[in-house]
Amino acid sequence: MTVIFSDGFETGDLTKWSGSDATATCSVTGSDQTNPHHGVYNLKAYIAKNLGVGARANVYYNVANMYQHLFVRAMNVRFDVLPEDSGDYHGIISFWQGVNSSALALFGPANVAGTISWGIYRRTLGAFATVVGTKTPVVNTNYCLEAEIIRSTAGNADGAVRLYVDGVLDVEATGLDNDDRTLGYVIFGLYGSAAPDLTDINVYGDCVVISDAYIGPEVATKKRRLLFGVGL
Repeated sequence: MTVIFSDGFETGDLTKWSGSDATATCSVTGSDQTNPHHGVYNLKAYIAKNLGVGARANVYYNVANMYQHLFVRAMNVRFDVLPEDSGDYHGIISFWQGVNSSALALFGPANVAGTISWGIYRRTLGAFATVVGTKTPVVNTNYCLEAEIIRSTAGNADGAVRLYVDGVLDVEATGLDNDDRTLGYVIFGLYGSAAPDLTDINVYGDCVVISDAYIGPEVATKKRRLLFGVGL
């Protein structure tokens, strides 16, 4: 496994990322101390209520169209609002051609006909659809989320997207023809298909890793020390 990028936000800012993006009245910070997985700081993304489609508060990392297969893992992912209306989704991890422009896939809670599930808003043959899993996301709960994307080879339907929740595969879509857009950016935080109509939303996350292979949940510091026989 090759780690392409990682940030535990212990710099207390977002300087490791290529940049950040937040629409008016929204915000994203790397100095929040509400819900770190380790250390002192974590990311916090905030979207205000009553905003329009595409409201966002996130950070982005430029992978420069160098990869066809990527994994992104984040620890202590927590949120306080679920998608309120049918067809809405909250993209916490996502892959884009540009910065919040020309998406390939978005991963997070989704509302399909009133049922809330983990979902992926994925692209194939130039069109989007939401695929959902079997588990139900719960507010104010810590999750390990890991998103996987395979960009198809030219002329073939061999692309795929997968979402692992706490180390277990829950959502998958294969046989995708999704190479009409380049894989330029990894984005983390919050992107809403439609911002929550009535409620502000906060998303927290820590220990973000981008890799060319599956990463899995991070082992707690105490357990890691015990494994290597180091005293507490």
